[in-house]
Amino acid sequence: MVDKNALADEWKSSFAGYLSGRGSRIHFIGTGNSLRGDDAVGLYIARELRSRHGKKMPANVSVYPVSLNPELEMSRLDLTDSKLVIFDAVECDSPPGTIICAMLEDTKYGFFATHNIPLRLIPSLSVNSGSVMIVGIQPLSTEIGSGITQVVRKSAAEVIRSAAELLGAG
Repeated sequence: MVDKNALADEWKSSFAGYLSGRGSRIHFIGTGNSLRGDDAVGLYIARELRSRHGKKMPANVSVYPVSLNPELEMSRLDLTDSKLVIFDAVECDSPPGTIICAMLEDTKYGFFATHNIPLRLIPSLSVNSGSVMIVGIQPLSTEIGSGITQVVRKSAAEVIRSAAELLGAG
């Protein structure tokens, strides 16, 4: 029998392992479209991390909420000795609110977030794909004009809490 709690917490251990691994700088980028319901969850996570925990974050951590041209912001980052975590709504054929963690290098070519940006085509990410983790939440609704749904907001709160705790800012 599959332990649903163990599966639900699998993303946390992947996230924790990644944050504690090599790399002196950590960049968090939250992406999304604030006009499309749950698609705004990456922006929400980054903004909440910054507003609730920003002053307590270690000096080596940067948080960027990016709604327009996230690929431009990502391409500006030097990932030589850094880690990049992208928070986003991700269609992963799972129940709404499901949190997934995946290394960019482990995703299939053409991995798209809900913005139709093939992440591996961003030059700095494709060269350093081993430095990039996607933390995604399965959306319930990406309808124009709707807000973030309760189920996705609950998962976002879990991501925010875990990130802050792992960085000692909780």
